[in-house]
Amino acid sequence: MKKNEYHTIEPSTSQYGSGKEVVVYAWGKYGNSSVLAGQNKKTYIEEFDSTELALKAFPNALALEGIAEAGNTFGHLPDAPDDDYISE
Repeated sequence: MKKNEYHTIEPSTSQYGSGKEVVVYAWGKYGNSSVLAGQNKKTYIEEFDSTELALKAFPNALALEGIAEAGNTFGHLPDAPDDDYISE
């Protein structure tokens, strides 16, 4: 499986005001060593002033009008902490 399967261009939602219009994300899957193994992984790549500039840099990216969520689930994790990691 490829490290990054595809890219998306999404509206910037940074509350810290980078001033950029859109953000490019790479999508793939978490590896076997992760507690999220096999689930979607969304990785920040770069910000651009416009969708057009982002598409020039990432011509195969999918330009979205909204934010795509990874949709990860955590139901497979235990509800209680592992006793080995509790410090007294």
